[in-house]
Amino acid sequence: MVVLLLVSLAVLMPSLLVRGVVARLVPGVMFCAPTREPLLALTIDDGPGPGSDALLDLLRRLNVRASFFVIGSHLERNPGFVARALEEGHEVGNHLWRDGRAAGLSKADFLRQLLATERAIQQAAPSGWAALRWFRPGGGWFHPAMPQLHNGNEFRCEPRHRP
Repeated sequence: MVVLLLVSLAVLMPSLLVRGVVARLVPGVMFCAPTREPLLALTIDDGPGPGSDALLDLLRRLNVRASFFVIGSHLERNPGFVARALEEGHEVGNHLWRDGRAAGLSKADFLRQLLATERAIQQAAPSGWAALRWFRPGGGWFHPAMPQLHNGNEFRCEPRHRP
């Protein structure tokens, strides 16, 4: 009966399931945040890629801010992306070193990728950059140990959420 209820919630009201059940089970993971007025958060994963500079141009013309979750190894393709994104008012978060399902990584490989990407972001960021540190697991899935592993490195976990 409980399984049927959860499956029904997942299909019919996924946002309610996430906020009412899952968020309470894993308090170190942010699924949503209270706001004074309705807000939309634009998040972009897996960059920087071939169209990232054009996307920044478009966001600047529209006066829209976004959060970019970058893959560390992709920064080699466009090392100036992080500095430009931050200087234009966007947020940058950690999406690990390689694109893949983070929930399947060993603890050691998870930390290695997390910290390597953080170093790459810090090296690419403008000097004096002090911003929130966000982490989004590859594939949008996480395992229960991830919040404890990355919170020691001052990250907030923000899984991909599709209400």
